[in-house]
Amino acid sequence: MRYLFRGVSADLDSQLKGKLKPKQHGTFAYEFTADTTEITCDNDRITMAPSEVNAVHRHQLSQKGYPTSGISTSPIFEVAKQYAKGKAGNLTGYVYKIDRELLESLGVKEFIVADLVANPAVPEDEEVVLVCGGELPANIVIEKIMV
Repeated sequence: MRYLFRGVSADLDSQLKGKLKPKQHGTFAYEFTADTTEITCDNDRITMAPSEVNAVHRHQLSQKGYPTSGISTSPIFEVAKQYAKGKAGNLTGYVYKIDRELLESLGVKEFIVADLVANPAVPEDEEVVLVCGGELPANIVIEKIMV
């Protein structure tokens, strides 16, 4: 699918001044340790050394919102709309429509969660994590839709 969608509440959109910013900046890598209780060993791609695959696991882990330099998106508009409107469905929000064909040329990497995680936290979201080490370039967003 050519487009990805990111849903945010109007409050978060205002707080971030309409920008797509991750919870933290920098390298998209994470190191799980031997004593961690956060993961199950159901995926042979998890390593003890820092890696992008580990960061994908950490990013979506149990939907706990662990900080990473990735930003969650979905190829499904209705999924993004649900996140924009909140759990009760009564918030005003925005859905950003992102053109995937622009990502690589602007230095944005995409990680398809289902390709890297054996048991995604919310498989029906078909989550794609976008990463560029910080704020996503504004010109990947081709439309901002109020929902």
